[in-house]
Amino acid sequence: MKALIILGCEGHNQHDFCFCNGAENVVLDLEKIEGTDHYFDVIKYLDNVVKVFEQPCNKSHIISNAMYKLYEFEYISEEFHSHISYFYNMHRRCGLLLYAKPKNINI
Repeated sequence: MKALIILGCEGHNQHDFCFCNGAENVVLDLEKIEGTDHYFDVIKYLDNVVKVFEQPCNKSHIISNAMYKLYEFEYISEEFHSHISYFYNMHRRCGLLLYAKPKNINI
């Protein structure tokens, strides 16, 4: 599947003061994991539970569980999972988002 799983935030402004303009980070390139042991389990989980192929998920507990699932299946390293946890804690007030984004297709 030519798509990226993105973890981002919506940004945070309060009383005309900007704390964050929003951010997005590629968590997983689905094309790179095709053919691996847990590929279909991950796609099924992202589709049925997180529903990232329909719309962005903004439920922090589901996002947290999804990140742990990717770590558990060894699609993200311990160090990268640590970065995700740090991002999660920093941007929780911004409104976290997890979504799928089609990869650019060069013709």
